[in-house]
Amino acid sequence: MEILFCSNNECEKSEFKRVFESNYKNFGFKILEGLSDAIALIDTKFVNVVLFDLNINSIKELKEVRRAKLKRPKVIFVAICNSEENISDINIERFGVDYVFYRPFNTINIVEKVKELATIDEKAIEKLRMYEKNSLIEKLVSDIIIKSGILPNLKGYKYLKDSILLGYNDGDLLDSITKVLYPNVASVNRCSKDGVERAIRNAIDLAWDRYNGNNFYNMLGMDKIYSNKKPTNSEYICSVIEYLNMLVL
Repeated sequence: MEILFCSNNECEKSEFKRVFESNYKNFGFKILEGLSDAIALIDTKFVNVVLFDLNINSIKELKEVRRAKLKRPKVIFVAICNSEENISDINIERFGVDYVFYRPFNTINIVEKVKELATIDEKAIEKLRMYEKNSLIEKLVSDIIIKSGILPNLKGYKYLKDSILLGYNDGDLLDSITKVLYPNVASVNRCSKDGVERAIRNAIDLAWDRYNGNNFYNMLGMDKIYSNKKPTNSEYICSVIEYLNMLVL
């Protein structure tokens, strides 16, 4: 297995070198100063993994990762960045990055994960990435609903969350929210479609009456498009889904 590590962090370079020389002597391990050096090298040499420090890279260089991934899809790109970095997994994935580690980290854990990623087949990688993407999207949906004032103890919270996730994963369900989406949510929750609609309406009404929606549209970056009026069920669901779609483009 051939691994390239790109960083200007001397402590991390020394630690990775120590770990590889002590515990992974059968791995090929090379330290490079910049991501561009690694991308140039994968065009001429067989490489399994490129491990790089995201702090030293610009969006321009991340676009280079995306281009490199298109040419060499089997190369695994793993980023290391600070926990406070304003870059989410869901955004970085579109640049072809397969996995992200945040500081502080355990070097052995990173190497073991790199080993795992490099040895599983492409279908398994896709399943892993899809699972992590869906987990992040589910968390984002929960955060948006709660921040708009709809609390998890309400039935409408669960039905609303299911409606958004189902609509996000299958846009055809949004063609008829009342006749198609609600029955799907009702089936999952073993209740009636009318019960789903009422519970969602009640949850939205309570949130707006008590908290004025906590600037729902502003939170989604839509304050210049919509007024701060209380949304209908369909407007709420579609607004959140559109926000999610903007994040992953």
